[in-house]
Amino acid sequence: MVVRYATYHRNSAFAVKLLEASREQGKFWEVLDVMFKYQPNWGNHRNPRPELLWYYLPEAGVDVEKVRAQFNNPEYEKRIQQDMKDAEFLQIRGTPSFFINGKPLNEFGKQQLLDAIEREL
Repeated sequence: MVVRYATYHRNSAFAVKLLEASREQGKFWEVLDVMFKYQPNWGNHRNPRPELLWYYLPEAGVDVEKVRAQFNNPEYEKRIQQDMKDAEFLQIRGTPSFFINGKPLNEFGKQQLLDAIEREL
């Protein structure tokens, strides 16, 4: 599985940088789970407060100071820019979007995803 970023929403890049810095500690999935768990608190479209993520990170088991030190790594911005170029090329208009062996999943849903994977296997 490959995860790519489409930073269409305000503060998306902030979340991506936290994820990438957490990946350095092998905690990408744990941090992603925490982000989704608390998304109503920090990701409200009317009043986004991504800075709250700093308070939730310990729950994912990361060394928060190391994440802070890595947060502005210029490589993360390069990844974001490349992913956005690729999203434009692939005509991705929203998230989440799924591709299985290069084929877009046209109808989103758990069963549709499982069926598409099964067909490819």
